[in-house]
Parts: sequence; structure tokens; C-alpha cells
Amino acid sequence: MSIASVASPKISNPEMEEKVRGEITNLLYTYSRGIHLATLTAATLLAYVFYRVVGPETVLPWLGYVGMVELSRGFIARRFYHAHVAIEDAGRWLNLYLVGNVFSAIGWGAAGFILFPETSTIHQVLTAVVLVGVAAIAVPILSISFGSYVTFALIASGPVTVNLLWQGDQSSSIAGGICIVGISLLLAIAWRMHNDVVDALRARLAYADIAEEFDSEVTTRMHAEATLRKGEQRGRKQSYYLLDLAREESISQGDLPAALKVISEKASQAISCTRISIWFMEPDYAEFRCTHLYDNGYHDSAPGIVLQTGQNARFYRRFERMRTFAVVDTREDKRVGDFMQDYLYPYRVTSLLGAPIRVGGRVRGLIVHEHVGFPRQWSRDERMFASSLADFIALAVASSGRLQAQEQLRHLANYDKLTGLPNRAMFQDRISHAIQKSRRTGKGLALLFVDLDRFKNINDSLGHQTGDRVLRTIAKRLVRCVRGADTVARLGGDEFTVILDDLEDVDMITMVSDRILETVFEPIILSENEVNISCSIGVAHYPNDGDTPESLLQNADIAMYRAKEHGRNNYQFFTDDMHIKAMQHLARENELRKALQHGELSVHYQPQVDTSTGKTTGVEALVRWNHPDEGMLPPADFIPLAEETGLIGPLGEFVLREACAMAKSLQKSVDPGFHVAVNLSFGQFQMRNIPSLVKEVLKKTKLPAKTLMLEITESLAMTDAESNLQLLHEIKELGVKLVLDDFGTGNSSLSYLRKFPIDILKIDRAFIKDLETDQHDAAIARATIGLAKSLNLEIVAEGVETKYQYDWLRKENCTLMQGYYFSPAIPAEEIELWLQGKSESKKKKTKASKT
Repeated sequence: MSIASVASPKISNPEMEEKVRGEITNLLYTYSRGIHLATLTAATLLAYVFYRVVGPETVLPWLGYVGMVELSRGFIARRFYHAHVAIEDAGRWLNLYLVGNVFSAIGWGAAGFILFPETSTIHQVLTAVVLVGVAAIAVPILSISFGSYVTFALIASGPVTVNLLWQGDQSSSIAGGICIVGISLLLAIAWRMHNDVVDALRARLAYADIAEEFDSEVTTRMHAEATLRKGEQRGRKQSYYLLDLAREESISQGDLPAALKVISEKASQAISCTRISIWFMEPDYAEFRCTHLYDNGYHDSAPGIVLQTGQNARFYRRFERMRTFAVVDTREDKRVGDFMQDYLYPYRVTSLLGAPIRVGGRVRGLIVHEHVGFPRQWSRDERMFASSLADFIALAVASSGRLQAQEQLRHLANYDKLTGLPNRAMFQDRISHAIQKSRRTGKGLALLFVDLDRFKNINDSLGHQTGDRVLRTIAKRLVRCVRGADTVARLGGDEFTVILDDLEDVDMITMVSDRILETVFEPIILSENEVNISCSIGVAHYPNDGDTPESLLQNADIAMYRAKEHGRNNYQFFTDDMHIKAMQHLARENELRKALQHGELSVHYQPQVDTSTGKTTGVEALVRWNHPDEGMLPPADFIPLAEETGLIGPLGEFVLREACAMAKSLQKSVDPGFHVAVNLSFGQFQMRNIPSLVKEVLKKTKLPAKTLMLEITESLAMTDAESNLQLLHEIKELGVKLVLDDFGTGNSSLSYLRKFPIDILKIDRAFIKDLETDQHDAAIARATIGLAKSLNLEIVAEGVETKYQYDWLRKENCTLMQGYYFSPAIPAEEIELWLQGKSESKKKKTKASKT
């Protein structure tokens, strides 16, 4: 008869251990059936083998002892089988078994001395083999109680092992060593089997206790509702669903996704609530994540909704103390203020009934019945049913340990770790399903490509940690701007996508786009900083703008770039013209790449003249593209493209190397002090490798640093002025001269102009062009010249094209000039000849002017 145990609804740990001990006692006696007769038979055979070797006077007393012990143990076991043993008496029976086990072990251990003839090595080894074999046979039985097995194994096999080692000869020592290894392996196996059995017993008993508790609660609810007919019908319905759940294999087997699907369906049917959400907490208890959403017959196992527990602490603390949490009207109940703002209001939930999911005594999640419509009262039986559903989920969670690792990998593979939104992989799956659904139902589908404007400035100025907080905030705002069935995903960086399906008309797209622009632009308060950021949106509509996920995403991306070109903070719908322009842009980019590879780029040089002497003191290097179809192209036609595509790096390096090599050649043949000016574009400046590149080129071409001028525009210098100031000083330390180009056209600050290590100011051609007709331009040019003189800077005028402009600048003491009045930019192979010819003509002009 096995031990009869009566479990209470809730068992503390000591009570659980007492039950485990009782089950161990049951197993020991059950597995020992017939073992006593087998042991006695084995001892008789062993005595027969050794009868003549050690003599009857030794063998027979030993056999009598073993027989007495085994007969006594068999008698005790028989009494146990026919007794009704209470669980509190299990310890006494276990002790009786263990005592019998010790006496049995002593008998076998004695054989290691008694049946160990000193003269027969074969019989010695046979004795050792039999005793180790007895210890091995005992593993399946005695490993249930590891202590009893250790006692039996050591007592039974220890003496014969000691005897073998004591003999001192090589064969006995080897046999003794083998005995030690064998017993050690048996002990390890017994330890593993013991742990497995105890863990299995605890799990089975825990499951049985929970099942008993659930059965008790179901019975209590059914009797409580019997007094009212309506309550009785509702109770029957709910009990039916609970019984179904009790038989549900996915719950007992720990298949959590399938269990959540079944439980949410039963919850919706039993309480007549169309929307059920199931939430779980992260291991660090920092946030709630919605892992399953049932909405009007549709299941979503990855809704991607996340709530921070810190922001909803009041709401969370209530679940810690209560079995259920009911709210009749979420608009008036102040207890859910934080929760209302982050989740309930965007999804129009008016009433809710929640129950915490407790695993191991701690709240791990909650199941929420969400009512949309008029406020709703929640009955007592509905609350009890919700609590039971939470218990079933807890049971499924407790049984899902073996599946937890796979679930975590699935989540990591499909969701963005930073924002909790679906990642690119999940987005591809969602958009594919949305296209299939739209194709099947005929309803509209739109894809919005959302890109934050100038997000890099936030990372650069406030740090990446602040940038991450901004991205998390934007992700939440985007989710609030769409319906629950829509999808918001993060592709990476500051790029998001929104999938709008089941569209009736295009007005829905414009409404959502307007809402996103407005919501994203709201200030973000981060500690002491207030961040304002806008976004640009590109819209592609299925099937007009693409019938595959790839084409929709590509065209939405193209439309987003059109929104950037229109000043940002707006949205643009994709058009065929955009596609044509994008293809042309791509073709031009490929042509430029080939131009760099095939030598289609060349450097032309425009002379800079010192009008006080008539001498050409240097040139400005200007890149040209000899396009095979379009002829010679000026920089304005391809420099912006190079900056946009990242080709500005190799292009700028090419110009710098060519210009420095040409200047070195001219210094040898024309003038040792001849200088060359090279423009730095915005893209080059942002790469931050200018100092090292210039140093390398000067070293390779052997050009004196003082004869190299690097030109930067005023707007470039004032972009992130503090950071650029440091970079300019690094360049200046190389010994080169710095020229501030296009002065007067940007947003310069005189304080920064004083700080910048500038050597030369260049008057922009825009102020030179209309000197003769526009007094304002003349005033600006005159002021610039005066400013340069007061700051001890050289002044250069570019774009000089007429005699009036030349004379006016000479009059205002601006003697360094360049422009078509002197010469356009000319190819490298002609510059030396031109300089020689021009020098003679300049001498004649200078003499004429002096006379």
C-alpha cells in the first residue's frame, strides 16, 4: 500500500519536502519488490562458489547472516504494502528501510574480507567483480535516496577494494584501482538519477497541487452561482471553458503561444469581450510587453506594444496587491492615469478587467479584458473567471521552461531591442501579409516611410544615449498615431515604416501623415534639454506604386527624399516622375564612379593676379568632368552628387594631389613662391581626415606648405563652429594658408571670424557682379575690404569680369583678383605657356598704367 497523502490547497516548502520524502519512501519499497529473494539467491550462489575455497566454517555463517537480513527486510516490505501509511509516518518507514539497507551492505561488505582468499588471485578478482556488480545493480533502486546508495556502495565495495590495494602486487593494485573508478562512476550516475527523480517528483506534486486548487476554485464558483439562474448559466458557461482549459494540452506541455491563443479566445467568449491582451514583464521588471492580442477574432502574437513600469508605477502596484483589477470607466478613473495616456486612450478602451499572472509568488504579467464602447460593470463571477484565466497562464508559463529559450530567440530575431517595434525582418513579413490581404479583400494599402530630419545633429551634440531616448519616444508617438491593426516598424537608425491596411480612401493616409508630422514635432523633454525634431514622410500606395514589398519600400523611400528636397517636415506621395528622377540620379552616380575610375576628371586652373605688380602669383584649382556624351561639365553639376553619394572623398583627394603636383612643377619653372588654392567641400570637411591627408600629399609632392591655400566657405565654417574651429587649427598647424570663401553670403559671426585661424578673405562674386549698378553691393564689398584690412587679413576678389570692376577694386586697395577679366580656368597642360605669355602682356599693361 502506497502512502496516502492529503494535500491542502496551498503548501509551504516544508510540506512539499515532506510529500517528496513520502514519494521517495513509496518508490524505495515499490522498486524493492522481489529484490530480497534475488539478493538471497545471489548470496547462495556466491557461497557455493567459495565453499571449498575458504571453507564451510566461514561461508555458512556469512550466508546465514545475509539470509536473516534479507528475510527481515522482506517482512518489513510486506507490512508496508498492506498498511495504510499517513504521510506524516513516512519518515519512520523510510528509516526502517535505510537501517535494513545498512545491514544488507554490512553483509556484502563482510564478503570482501570473508570471501577473499589470499592465495587465489582469480577468486579475489571474482569477489571484487561480484561486489561492484551488486553496487551497480543497486543504482536504479537506491539512487532514489542518494544517501542510502552512498552508504550501501561504500560499505559493500569498500573492504574488497582495500584488500586488493593492500596486496601490493601490480595486478591487485590495478583491480583495486578499477574498483575505485567503477564505484566513482556509479556514485555519479546515482547522483544524477537522484536529482532527476526528485525534480520530477516536485514538478508532479506542484502540478497536482495547482490542479487541485483550480478544481476547488471551479467547484466553489459553481456552487456560489447556483442561487441565481442567470448567474448559474454564466457559471456553467465559464466552468465549461475552464474545464476545457484544464484538458488543454498546450497549457500542460508549456506551448505558451498556443496556450495564450486558446486562453484569449475562451476569455473573449466567456465574458463577451472582443479584445483581450496578455502582457509579460521583462526579466529586469523595467517594462511590460504585450505578447498576445486577440481583437475581434484575430490573433496578433507580436503587437509590439511596450509600457514602462516606472511611468505606470501606480497602475502596476495595484496589481501587486490584488487578485483582479476592474475599471468601469477609464476616462474618469484616476487610478489608471498613466496607463490611460500610454495605451488605453490610443486604443479607445473605455472599461477594463485585469488579473495578474503570478509565477513563483511574483507578478510576471497580466491578462486584460478590454471593453470598447460604453462603460461596463464587471460582475463578481467575471472577476473570478479572469483570475482563473491568469492562473492557467501561470501554469503554462511554469511549464514552458524548455521553450523559453526558443521564444527569446524568436523575439530577438523579429523585434528591435531599442524601441520594441517590429524590426526589418518582421516588417517584411507584415507587409507581405498585408499585400496578400489587400489582394484578397480589395481594400487599400499604403506604406509610409518616415525619416527623422537632422537626427545626426542630436547624436553629435547631445550624445548617442540621448539619441536613443529620442528614438524610443518617437517610436511610442508613431504607435499612438495609428490604429491597433496597423504596423509601425523600425528599419534601423532613424528610419521607421508604417503599414496602413484596410483603407477606404486616400483621406485616411493624409490624416495619419498629418498626425505623425504634428505628433513627432512636439517638444521632447530630456532632463535639462528640450529637443524639437521633425520628420519627412514618403507614401507609396498599393498596387499603383508597387505590388511587392521591395517595390513599395523603394518607392516610399524615393518619395521621402522628395519630401526632404521640399524643405523637410512634410509628406510626399510617390509619382512616376520621382521614379524617373531616381533612375536618372542612380545613372548619374554610376557615371561619376566610372569617371573616377577611367580618368574622365581633370583639374583646370584660374590665375590669381596681384594687380599692384601685374604678376600672376598663383592659381585656384577647379575640377572639371569631361563627360563622354555631354562634354565638359563644371563642378556645380556633379559636386553635390559626389557629396551625397560619398564619392567626395576620393574626388577631393584626386584634386588635392593633382593641384599640389602642378604647383610644385610651376614653382620649378616659373616662380618658387607660386601658390595654389584648393577648395574643400562640405563632405570633405565632415570626414575629419583633412589634416592627415594634406600632410601626406605635401610630403609626397614636396610642395612647401606655405604655398598651399585651402578654401572653405563661410557656411561650412559656421556649421558646428566650435568643432570646426578645432579642425581648422589642426590644419593651420601644418603651415598651409586658410581662405574664407564666399564671405558675406552666410551667417557668419564676427566673434568666430576673429577666432578662426583665417589668412585670407575672399569677396563673393555676387557682390562684385553689380558693383556698377547696385550701391548696396558696393557698400558690402567696401566694408569687407575694410574689415579684412583691420583684421590684418589679405583680401581677394573673385568673379572680376569688367574694366569697371577692376578699377573700382584697385581704388579700394583690393589688389588680388581673379576672374574672366584676366582669364577663365584653363587646362593643366596650357597653364605654364599661358603664364609665360601673360607675364609679358602684364608688363606692358603695368608700364602703360604708370605713364
